[in-house]
Amino acid sequence: NFTPAPREYYRIGVPVHGFYRVLLNSDSRSFGGSDMGLKGGIHSEAVEWHGRSFSLNLTIPPLAMLVLKPK
Repeated sequence: NFTPAPREYYRIGVPVHGFYRVLLNSDSRSFGGSDMGLKGGIHSEAVEWHGRSFSLNLTIPPLAMLVLKPK
């Protein structure tokens, strides 16, 4: 999210059902950020989105990025 506003309820399609672990949140306090967004990970939902069978409903911090990996 390269805008100054957080994106709440931002849904993205994912290929597999399960838990997605946060590998990097550039808004983390350890990087001088506000620590908004995920704290560890999120479970996917059986909601089709972007041509995928499952999706994640995220809050994406402002001027930041999240890197997630399925467990």
